[in-house]
Amino acid sequence: MLEIGYRLKGRGIRLKCNTVVSRANVNEDMRQFIEKLFPRRWKLFQVLPVQSENDTAINDFVISDQEFQAFVDRHQSLKGQGVEIIPENNEAMTNSYLMISPDGRFYWHGPYGSGRTIVYGDPILEVGFEQALKQVHFSAMKFRDRGGEYDWLREIPVTFQAGGD
Repeated sequence: MLEIGYRLKGRGIRLKCNTVVSRANVNEDMRQFIEKLFPRRWKLFQVLPVQSENDTAINDFVISDQEFQAFVDRHQSLKGQGVEIIPENNEAMTNSYLMISPDGRFYWHGPYGSGRTIVYGDPILEVGFEQALKQVHFSAMKFRDRGGEYDWLREIPVTFQAGGD
């Protein structure tokens, strides 16, 4: 993976890295790896339980908000090195993305008891984009608050040096 990161950087291509923080990695210190990979943005997602999607095995992976925040805090020093860290806990993620299913419907997370389930709108090609968009439970404020709007071309304050493992 590092080699791919080095090749992208060598060609002037900026990298974004996503990590789902779960029981499997919540106690890891990934600073050294991320320093070497040097992504432009590093999005950290708290593992998200969703009814009828991942609920058969999700209990082995769920972490608390406090555990997620401890992981985020552990990696804050990377910000000073030019890596933009974007943490997204379950609340920040829910309904802050516009998502389209493979069959052409918007979908979003709806409440299901104390959890979430996936809710589908009408097919976009049948009702039209504008009508389908009206059905979506989407929060533009949550989208902005989680860093959804950003200037990808903004200069990185630290220069990248390839090499290493």
